[in-house]
Amino acid sequence: SSITGETSATLNVTETGTASYTVKVTDASTALNCEKQSDPVTVTIHPIPTASISGTLTACGSTELTAVTDAVSPSYVWYKDGSSITGETSATLNVTETAIYTVKVTDLSTAPFNCEKTSDAVTVTIYPLPITNLPVSATTGICPGVSADVLIELSEAGVEYQLRNSPGNVATGTPVTGNGGTIMLSTGALTETTTFSIVATNTATGCSVQLVETVTITVPLVVGGTITGTGNIVYGESTGALTLAGYTGSVVKWQKQEPSAVEWTDIANTSDVYEEIPSSAGTWSYRAVVAVGSCPETVSEVFTIIVAKAGQSVRFISFPDRLQIKDSFILVAESTTGLPVSFESLNTAVATLSGNQLTGISPGNVSIRAYSNGDSNYNQAEAVQSVEVYSAHKDILHLFTPNNDGINDYWEIQSLAEWGASNVRVFNRWGQLIFSEKNYSNRWDGTSRGNPLPEGAYYFIIDTENSGVVTGTVNIVR
Repeated sequence: SSITGETSATLNVTETGTASYTVKVTDASTALNCEKQSDPVTVTIHPIPTASISGTLTACGSTELTAVTDAVSPSYVWYKDGSSITGETSATLNVTETAIYTVKVTDLSTAPFNCEKTSDAVTVTIYPLPITNLPVSATTGICPGVSADVLIELSEAGVEYQLRNSPGNVATGTPVTGNGGTIMLSTGALTETTTFSIVATNTATGCSVQLVETVTITVPLVVGGTITGTGNIVYGESTGALTLAGYTGSVVKWQKQEPSAVEWTDIANTSDVYEEIPSSAGTWSYRAVVAVGSCPETVSEVFTIIVAKAGQSVRFISFPDRLQIKDSFILVAESTTGLPVSFESLNTAVATLSGNQLTGISPGNVSIRAYSNGDSNYNQAEAVQSVEVYSAHKDILHLFTPNNDGINDYWEIQSLAEWGASNVRVFNRWGQLIFSEKNYSNRWDGTSRGNPLPEGAYYFIIDTENSGVVTGTVNIVR
């Protein structure tokens, strides 16, 4: 095909690829316009590769430039400020200096022509990073809750230094600006061992870098521990071994809190085991005080012991076998605890008590109670024992003396309990009924209608439930 417009003796071929070209020559001097077609020639045109640079052009410390090209088999030569950079023949260039950079790309697939292209120049600005190998030191052992100071020597002016804790990489405390000498950063209160790194930032450029050295602040673990033992005992018993476990450091002392007390009392014991006999019943609390090195003391969990009241017993030491009416007896009893013992008559109609003096009042059996009320440490206890109170007259059935002297003042029939229910009638010598009582109670005092009867003999008839009719004479003697 003819090429439009191409009628000169030369042809500029630019189309890439391979094509066949001929030229037809016409001699215009001949009337017949004689002409001749040349033999065809094959022309191959290789494309010029593209070349450009991508990457961050303003950076801290360094940046990476990348050559971008469409070359099939590229090779690279990098230039800084117009001079080739020795050894830099890869598609990327690590830039650490501010300068003007270009890259020349050669497509080796076009050999032997080796078509090439040099990129447009780019200006790269590199800001220097702060110095990273500064000496760093700190106090490595502190107590829980205390702040430590981290020292940075040879700090740079215009550079800000910030502590960061390693576990979470969290900024700690307030950043401090360098002054050319030693500066100090505060960790704030620490409760556990923590490793810190330090980030240095140039305040003018914003360029940051972590210093090479880190520092670990050792914070001892302070644990008071727990106490095990017996939680319930009886007054007078030992607490048994109270054992402290799970603590750190050493035991400084033990403390106890007595029942109803507010304050704790120190116990001079540095062992992890303690034992004592509590001095009273009630709720007792115990704890241990421990410390690690010179750190503040801490206390263990509180262990509580309930001390119950102890039992006691009471026994009679001196007690009458029998007690005659109007007679007295001094009772003696004791408690196993030594606490005071009191006495009580359970039937004051038969016997009464004044303190520990027992006095017979009327015939019969009476129970006497000896008791201790106990106290804050001991429970109440008692003992009960019976005594017979008897009349002094042996033949009371046939004689009694109602003269209000407290002895034989009533007509007492000894066998009344054996006879069962008894209907008593008493007559004077003229046969007149002067006294009668159904279910006789042994309480006739020798009166008739409230008037004392004269001394003398009186006839009685007793109708009994179990022994038939009992008759006889009873004498009143005043």
